[in-house]
Formats: sequence, structure tokens, C-alpha cells
Amino acid sequence: MSLQSWEPPYPTAVYRSDGADFPEGERSPLTWTDLPPSATSVDDEGVGEALMALVRPWWDESSGHADAVQVDGDARAAIRALGPHRVRLAGVGLSEALSAMVWTGASGGAFGNRRGTPVGRSLAWLVLASALGYSEVPDDPALLAEAAELQWFLWDPGDATGGWALHLAVEDPTDGVAWAVSAVDMA
Repeated sequence: MSLQSWEPPYPTAVYRSDGADFPEGERSPLTWTDLPPSATSVDDEGVGEALMALVRPWWDESSGHADAVQVDGDARAAIRALGPHRVRLAGVGLSEALSAMVWTGASGGAFGNRRGTPVGRSLAWLVLASALGYSEVPDDPALLAEAAELQWFLWDPGDATGGWALHLAVEDPTDGVAWAVSAVDMA
């Protein structure tokens, strides 16, 4: 399980005798943007389920909440389908999106058990595979590098979201479909 050429170096957990730190890594600055007046979700093709798997412990074992949607349209429409009218948003590359997903998938949220970076990484790969139309992670992980052709976005609603949050959207401009997830676990 070596790091692939298309993956970023993931932040390493730091364990001390009096606690632990789980750095998120660098994030792009977010800029306020207005969203479309309305958007409607459509039946999910599996990407939403993969996004929800990243944060499952946040509501199974902790006090969090998460929603994911798929829309016919772009990433802004997918975010709008979750409810917000205006958000802070940044277009990011695959590396930054992966880093956010791996950190999230490794986490147990405020009260759940931490799953660790290898689990977070495998869950992030499942998101990539699903967004590329695979039913499971392909045997050749190099195929997942094609996810760099998708458009990735980090966003937030602009208010205090707590200690654990993932707001991510991904758009497939070729097929005209997008997905968004909003997940928060209050500390």
C-alpha cells in the first residue's frame, strides 16, 4: 500500500503521553459566493453513499449529522440542494480534496473511535472510484488518477461548524452531474 504518485502526503497523527493531535493539513482560503436560486436532488448513483461512509462514525458513535446529495448540474447546484443560499467556497485540486477526505474518514468525530489514516484513505479511494463510475475500487489504483479531471470544491456555510466538519462538492462537467456532502460533529 504505497503512496500513489497522484496522492498528496497525508498529515501524520502525533501521539503524546498527554494526548494526540490529528492535523488537517493546509486548506485553501474560502470566498463567499451566492448559490443558484434552487436545485433539486436526483437519485444517487453511489457517490453520496461513499461520501456518507467517510463520516459514518460521526452519527453512529457521536453526536454528528450528515447529508449528501446528487444533482443534475454543477457543484454549486449540489451545495444549494443541501439548503444554503450562500456559502464560502474554494475550487481545489484532487490532492487537497483527498487530504480532506482522508482526514475525515480517519476521524471518529467528537466521541467515536478514531479509525486511522489507512481506513480514511480506503474510504476516500471509494469516493474517487464511485465518482468515476466504478462499483468498487479498481485493482489498478492508477486508474483513480482520472479523478483529477473532476472539479473538486471545499465549502462551508460560514458559521461556526464545530470541531469536526466536512463540506465537499465534486462535479463531473462531462456528464453534467455533481455531488455534495455536509457533515458536522459538534465537540
